Amino acid sequence: MRGRLLSLNDYASISREQVSDKIFGNRNMIEAKEILFREQIAPVLSLVEAYDKYAALFLAYLRQYEAHNVKLLLARALGKESLDQWYDIGPFATLNKDLLTKNLSLDEIKSLLADTYLGQAKKEFQEMMIRRIAVLSVIWSYRLRGYYRFHDEQVRSSLKKFHDLFGGHVEPQMRIVEDALNRRIEQLQKSGAQKPSIVDIERHIEQDYYVWVSSQFHRDFHSIYCVIAYLWLLFYQIRNLFRIRQASSISPVFMIKILKWTPDFRMRKP
Repeated sequence: MRGRLLSLNDYASISREQVSDKIFGNRNMIEAKEILFREQIAPVLSLVEAYDKYAALFLAYLRQYEAHNVKLLLARALGKESLDQWYDIGPFATLNKDLLTKNLSLDEIKSLLADTYLGQAKKEFQEMMIRRIAVLSVIWSYRLRGYYRFHDEQVRSSLKKFHDLFGGHVEPQMRIVEDALNRRIEQLQKSGAQKPSIVDIERHIEQDYYVWVSSQFHRDFHSIYCVIAYLWLLFYQIRNLFRIRQASSISPVFMIKILKWTPDFRMRKP
């Protein structure tokens, strides 16, 4: 499955190539990204129904993109400006793109989301999201202290409204993240290493979170751990391609031709 992903040389080729948009019509940035996404996500759509036992994993992967669609609807309901890019996950979508043509209220959006796809996985989903929110909170607290010279009370006040949305579940997870970070800093000090910068601290916190996420997947889906790694890398590949498309004049049709390249599936060394 790794052979299906783009290599560094593929990225370099895409970045160098310049093709006139006149050949391919008047596709704008949003439409180009939507085309790229549909091409990239197509293999995952076919995997969802391949084996019932693992369908939940692939659906969970698709739901992270549908969450962006929900954010888009919420932004429009709140009168915020946002790009109208829609992530099409085909027959597994809970929400339809036609909703963008409607002037939905917050209550109507809540009604659309009621009793959707979380089901029995709600507890596990919330645990992972709360830990992520705790990670962001610790990172923000260091930024506020280091870059904006906030005192502890100012930091707590700035984060309080955000934390209140989650019923007091964030603070215990923050303590877990901070304890792990403090142990790391203590180890560095004992070894005589230079005091870590805010960037170093953020990098360590992020890496520690990824290790924890991996452990959760490994616990529940160990028999398809390599598939999870593939899905994770595909997530970053899609994001990379969006950035390339946004930063260049490459036509989406030409990019799709590259992405349909047939990989060499012969045995290779790890």
